[in-house]
Amino acid sequence: HLSAEDKETMLKEIPVNERDARSKGVPALGSGKVYPIPEEDIVVRFLKIGSNWPRAYGLDFGWNRTAAIWGAKDPATGIIYLYGEYYGSKQAPYVHAHAIQARGKYIPGIADPRGDKSSERDGTKLMDEYRALGLELTSGDNAIDAGIARVLGLMEAGLLKVCYNLENWLAEYRVYRYDPKDPNKIARNQEDHLMDATKYLISRFDQVALSPDEYLEEQEQQNTPRNKPYSDRNIITGY
Repeated sequence: HLSAEDKETMLKEIPVNERDARSKGVPALGSGKVYPIPEEDIVVRFLKIGSNWPRAYGLDFGWNRTAAIWGAKDPATGIIYLYGEYYGSKQAPYVHAHAIQARGKYIPGIADPRGDKSSERDGTKLMDEYRALGLELTSGDNAIDAGIARVLGLMEAGLLKVCYNLENWLAEYRVYRYDPKDPNKIARNQEDHLMDATKYLISRFDQVALSPDEYLEEQEQQNTPRNKPYSDRNIITGY
């Protein structure tokens, strides 16, 4: 029964972090939300990734949840698009590694340097295990405040977008919150694995990201496949 003008006026009077919850019924957690950016400002429905777009993924280790998020950067606009996700749980590292490699063995990863504490191993050793399984990993920056600031800054500048079908990422995004008892700290015991993976991804993206074109050029210069025993396989996917 409200006109479009009335709806727009009412929406402007609602705090940014509450708009999706009030107008669309999208779950959110009020003023404690870490990223108070409306989904409509960051979600894209159509994306065609060029062969010259650098790509990388962020990786968060865990027994209960191992998560990865893939990003590609449009060289023409500088926008990083999150286009793929992985959500696995209670599996051996080789299971996760195989699933991650399926999106492109050549794509480099940026991982949590602390690794999986529940395994009683430090992050470096765990990353070495994944590297031995074929993943090319670089340690990300796990500084919480700096990581959030980087991601939020890109969102506010329109330089970080996410594909609409990343359901797990969006589910975490909607409820990613600060501790109500201590607004300066991230709330504990929440599903934030892909949020963490995103922070790792952004922290080193420009240093490690690689495009298919760059990978092919690198192989031509070396005049030999990166993995010689697999020279008869597709050099992009590794299969």
